[in-house]
Parts: sequence; structure tokens; C-alpha cells
Amino acid sequence: MGDLVYFGFVDGASRHTRNQAFPVWVIHYSFSQLFAARGICISLASNNITKYNFIINLLSKAISCGIESILVNLDSQLVVSEFK
Repeated sequence: MGDLVYFGFVDGASRHTRNQAFPVWVIHYSFSQLFAARGICISLASNNITKYNFIINLLSKAISCGIESILVNLDSQLVVSEFK
């Protein structure tokens, strides 16, 4: 995909420990151009579980689009530590 710099962002929210969750991911290039995005409402999942699912979903999308390098931003230290 050329020399573009790609950035991924993953976030999600759930009201309680195991309640409806709303994860979302986006891929931007050059911080201003939207490349791809996905969000969905799923039920009975913790906030961290939704982030695990959607980081895998984001990375799968990046691979399928031929993106070889992407900087992913997360706000969950637990999830980040698992992917180091």
C-alpha cells in the first residue's frame, strides 16, 4: 500500500462487567483520511473482551487490504501487554 503511514484505533464500552458492549475500530492514513471502519453492538461481553475481538478484527482487515505496517492505539493496558 505504498509509503503511507496507517493508524488504527480500537475502543469499546460496556455498561457493567458483563453487559452489552459496543466495540469500534477505524483505520486512518495520515491521521486525516479514513480508510476503513467498523462498529457493532454485541451482548454479554466485558470491555476488554470486546477490545481483544476488535483488535484481531482490525488487524485481519489491515492484512486483507495489504497493509504491511500499522500503528494501533488502545486505551487498555491489559490488551496492549498481550500484543507486545
